[in-house]
Order: sequence, then C-alpha cells, then structure tokens
Amino acid sequence: MKPLPETVQKTERIYKQLERNEYAALYAVFSRHSDPPLLIGYEAFRIKKVPTRTVFERLMPAHEAYPSDEDFGKTAWSFGLANLEQARAKYLKPYGKAGLGRNWRASA
Repeated sequence: MKPLPETVQKTERIYKQLERNEYAALYAVFSRHSDPPLLIGYEAFRIKKVPTRTVFERLMPAHEAYPSDEDFGKTAWSFGLANLEQARAKYLKPYGKAGLGRNWRASA
C-alpha cells in the first residue's frame, strides 16, 4: 500500500507531515500566499486506507489518503497555530471515539 506523502500541495495550502503511526497522522499546514510559506495551523486525522479498485476502467492501486472535507469533525480535526499540543494530543489519544490510535472506532 502506497503511504501518505510527507508533503501534500494543494492550491491554497501546503501540508507537511510531522508525525504518523499505523493509524493516524499529524501535519503542519502552511499558506502558499507568502514566500516562504507561512505556518498557519495543524491537522490530525485517521489515515484513510483506500483498497485497490477500478475507476473509469483504470486500476488504482491500494493507497493511504488525506482526509476529505467531509471527514473533518468525524475522523479529522484542524487546530490553530497556537494549538500544536492539542493537535498532538488528538493524534496520540489511543482510545474512544475522539482518539485516532489503534483502537479508534468511528461513532455510529
């Protein structure tokens, strides 16, 4: 399975991986509107595991994926610039619906 990239670049943002384990990741978020890019916050999330599948008759290998907008508040969370420790705590919390670690389960 192809792992999440260490750096993800989107139109407005750059995401750089700070920490990860088998189940969760913590990224720093930078704005692309400054040179050099300006740190603006953090994201902690459950790593999405996408199985091998066929899309438009093209085989897509299994891979890890960054969360979609719909995942935030469920399996992904954003934190402001001053909240690295809160982001790290969310990333490290191993149990319960609010944690991202090994025994994490989404609420039904």
